[in-house]
Amino acid sequence: MNIKIVKRGLEKSLIVFVLYILTFPAYESVFTIGLDSSYIWALNHLFANSYESLKEMIYPLGPLSFLLNFTFEGNNFELFLCFHTLIKIWFILLFMHVVETWNHKRMYVSYLILILILIICKIDFLLIGITLFHCLLFLENKKLTNIFLAAVIGGIGICIKSSIGISAISIIIMTFIIDLYKNRNYKISCLIAGISIVTMGLIGLLVFRQMDLLLNYYFNVFRLSLNYSSALSIFPDNNWIVLVLFFISFFANLLVKDKNVKRIFIILFPVFFAMWKHAMTREDFTHISILLAYLFLYWGIIISLSKTKTLVLLLLASINISLFYSNMTNTWNYYPFKVEISGINNFKNLILDVNNYKQKSIETSTQNVNTNVLDSSVLEIIHHSTIDSYPWELSYFAANNLNWKPRKTLQSGSYARWLDAINANDFNRIQGPDFLIFHFNEDNYGGKFGSIDGRYLLNDNPLTVFTIFNDYSLVLKNDQFLLLKKNKRDNFKQTKEGKIQNTTWNRWITVPYEQSEILRIKVFSKVSLIGKIKNFIYKTEEYFVDYMFEDSTVLTYRYISNNARDGIWIHPFIRFPDTKQEEKKPIKLRFRCSNHVFNKQSIQYQFQHITLDLNAEIFSTQKNVNSLFLKNEPSNDSLLLTFYENFENQKSNNQSHVKISSVYSYAGNFAHLVESDALSHIYTIQLDTFWKGLDTTVSEVWIESIFVYLNSKSKATHIIEINQSDNNIWKGNELQLTQNNHLWNYSYNIVQINRNEYKRGILKICIWNTGKHKIYMDNWRISIRSIKHSHN
Repeated sequence: MNIKIVKRGLEKSLIVFVLYILTFPAYESVFTIGLDSSYIWALNHLFANSYESLKEMIYPLGPLSFLLNFTFEGNNFELFLCFHTLIKIWFILLFMHVVETWNHKRMYVSYLILILILIICKIDFLLIGITLFHCLLFLENKKLTNIFLAAVIGGIGICIKSSIGISAISIIIMTFIIDLYKNRNYKISCLIAGISIVTMGLIGLLVFRQMDLLLNYYFNVFRLSLNYSSALSIFPDNNWIVLVLFFISFFANLLVKDKNVKRIFIILFPVFFAMWKHAMTREDFTHISILLAYLFLYWGIIISLSKTKTLVLLLLASINISLFYSNMTNTWNYYPFKVEISGINNFKNLILDVNNYKQKSIETSTQNVNTNVLDSSVLEIIHHSTIDSYPWELSYFAANNLNWKPRKTLQSGSYARWLDAINANDFNRIQGPDFLIFHFNEDNYGGKFGSIDGRYLLNDNPLTVFTIFNDYSLVLKNDQFLLLKKNKRDNFKQTKEGKIQNTTWNRWITVPYEQSEILRIKVFSKVSLIGKIKNFIYKTEEYFVDYMFEDSTVLTYRYISNNARDGIWIHPFIRFPDTKQEEKKPIKLRFRCSNHVFNKQSIQYQFQHITLDLNAEIFSTQKNVNSLFLKNEPSNDSLLLTFYENFENQKSNNQSHVKISSVYSYAGNFAHLVESDALSHIYTIQLDTFWKGLDTTVSEVWIESIFVYLNSKSKATHIIEINQSDNNIWKGNELQLTQNNHLWNYSYNIVQINRNEYKRGILKICIWNTGKHKIYMDNWRISIRSIKHSHN
């Protein structure tokens, strides 16, 4: 008997070892610039060097988040590897034990399923799987040890990432409900609840070391999960027929009369719903792949533990996963899903040659962030003072030896008003760092004050933005960022609220601004009942604000409806903060949403007038709001060349300029037709001739192309190109699909060139319609303006 046990133990050990090596993943330890990569570096850095700051963070990732993505900081790699090894072995052994206990006849088929799960699913899903297996074992044998171990995973998981913890806790809660319903044993139920709460609490105390920090973290994790839908939604075109069939095939496994199948479905349904919400809210390929991986875990466990209808379940799983994947091709940044079996090479490269791997990772990471190495002039100003960045770029601190003072929110992503208030508090004169790097991000129109998902940067966190420009003043700017220094007194004198007025969606509002004040507008819209249901099941609507400027051009940005209650920025409207020129002023605003059915039609708004304290130091040379951005030279005299075409005075027999219905027209009944798989008219300039016609003091110019278009289905690009030059340029902005067939969109494209680098060449501007449907364009305006930059 003992020999059999030893033999079986050796056999299992061999299987575990082989599976561990064969499915060893390619771990990524390299970081670079950008929102996601820079926070991975930051969380690793803080764990190794400033754990006290990390414990106070309010972020979807917890203090132990380095266990998901490591960098070579301190002992992070060693802890990461030990943790991943432990969890993987734990999952493999549990999987084998549960299958062997419940369905030993399917053991060898289950090994194939286990390999697939280990290849596709990351550590997040293995933690969820371990929790599920322990809860299933408890329901069978009533051993409370299983609840304790499930709670250990839940406690660790929530300290790693909120989604892991919430999934694990929901599994334990569903197990509690099933056991209570089935057995009505209140003593056992109390023990389940008590063991779970105490275990997770003790693990939390080990991590946070203070009860108030632990409770604050749990509370904020819950609030972050509630606000995720409204803050981070993007909206690709889904195939809803395919998705309906996906749901039908998912729920169809309940028709299989198998106790294990139904039990697993019930326990995991809240996890499935949370995964669905998380994936479909963000709905880029990275996030939606999370649900795809979960489906492999779910169906793998179902098939392995079911005792009947194996072929039926296998067919359902194939259909279900295939349907979901077919819709994934519609998502943003889609690329074909690949399964790579290269575990032996991955193990060799990381474990057997770890020193070389570490050296290459550090060298590559250093090169990646080199673009954010600061000039000596900037470093001299900052010296040893404390500093942070806004809104999200943290690689400045990886690239430079700065005295970084991280805020509680780490990055500013416009989650919710309550988070904005905490963010603002960390930037006030008492709490804030001495300096702030206010970095740029390109918007859809070539401007530098864009935010994520097509939003305008100054609209994302109204409370934080107010605090920053009240308590900080600009001391330097370049083509990457504004360097702000904390004031000794306020820049703003007072805030006056106008009367509350009413409007409706898609109606223009006239802007009553004054030159010497900051103007914002508070917007109060409400979701309808059907909208609340839709938001719970799927996600909120898409909201837009249209800015009409003095020259009648329109810029459209997304905004977060909840944050708009604290103020949408109007004046001064900054698109190019790195230049001196004063910019165009909005004269009208319009608010739109993607579907009015899900929102109440009435909107309330209130203008907010922020007056300046002209005695503040920043207004010593110029007594208006442009001083906040070191913009003191008007742009009116900088226009060098303009081209305008509204296509209205064309001969009717010219097929490129066609008459369209007045219902769909823009400024007249004619528009320029761009056929499928074709180019529009091309605007061309010889650069050597262009420069010769300008004053020699003009060394750098903006080239801005603007037009309106109707595009229902086609894929097309708005192109500015310079070729036959020493430094060629090709910049293309993709045309968005028009939301309805008579609402015109604006397209902007901008490049900056200087005389020395582009002495010769040919400038070409056009639309390239690569799709299969026609596009109409109208009111094409091309402007070339001189630029004056400021670097001090």
